[in-house]
Amino acid sequence: MDKTLLKGFIGTYTNKNSRGIYNFEFDCENKVFKTNALAYEIEKPSYLAIDKENNILYSASKDNDLGGVTSFRIKENLSLERINSVLETENPPCYINFSNKQGLIFTANYHHNKVNVYPIEDGHRIGKPIKTLTHTNNTPHIHYADLDLEENFLLTIDLGQDYINLYEVKENNFIEREDLRVKFSKGCGPRHLAFHPNGKFVYVLTELSSEIASFQYNKGHLMLINILSTLPNKYTGVKSGAAIHIHPNGKFIYTSDRGNNSIACFKIDNATGALSLVEHKPTFGSCPRDFAISEDGKYILITNQDSSSLVIFEISEDTGRLINHVGSIEVPSPVCIKLI
Repeated sequence: MDKTLLKGFIGTYTNKNSRGIYNFEFDCENKVFKTNALAYEIEKPSYLAIDKENNILYSASKDNDLGGVTSFRIKENLSLERINSVLETENPPCYINFSNKQGLIFTANYHHNKVNVYPIEDGHRIGKPIKTLTHTNNTPHIHYADLDLEENFLLTIDLGQDYINLYEVKENNFIEREDLRVKFSKGCGPRHLAFHPNGKFVYVLTELSSEIASFQYNKGHLMLINILSTLPNKYTGVKSGAAIHIHPNGKFIYTSDRGNNSIACFKIDNATGALSLVEHKPTFGSCPRDFAISEDGKYILITNQDSSSLVIFEISEDTGRLINHVGSIEVPSPVCIKLI
């Protein structure tokens, strides 16, 4: 792979000007976009996951009033070739990821309050769900479902009921462990989490309170370290935490906020996992719903949903700060970005 090029795909909301999944290619040496085009026309590809080893892209999707998941083959020119779709519900999922080790795809559906587990067939096709997990009580809204790094536990986040559920994974069986459940303050709305590369720390971003909760992690057990705001001290506007990702070097973690239109950077204490604020940086756009960090850790790419833009900054590998705005392009209603 040419390391001077950043390539990837952007999922969008298709209720305005967007037509589906878009691709892009950024020349890091000359700081210019070489390509940016519609990769595949499809309705509501609001979340993506990419299997780089097999050149497969999985996407949330909708067709004929049914939502679900679609798999694509990534072609050399960054266009997409549809493989198959599994559509079952009115609304598509809000989160997707996969495990080639387990041969499974995991989706979280906010509207239908369930996690679906799909088999990966022949290395690229999506099979019918083999398991459906649900949360109970009054206002469940599952926003995340993924495995820990050792793939022994499935973690699901309920934004509506403010907790993380854990399921022990044993030969495609998912055993709910209520004794491991982690409860958050009522109304904070936990949304997504990120595992530290060492597997010992977990960081959870809340949507409604715009906070980041740090945990020690050991075989399904989460022990709280601290909770920090992801917003400036004097900020009094709308709180709307969105995405959370860790720098490849494991020294820094970033969150986006759609209320403040900013990226927050925190330094990670390698010994304890505790966080300390580095900076808040404007995203040069409105509603930064997602972002991605390049594998070499030199760039951060931010999707601003309401201003329909993809913005790129350079990252200081020493301080973690976003130091230079090096490029931007128009992309209609971008809500998810994945690099290849």
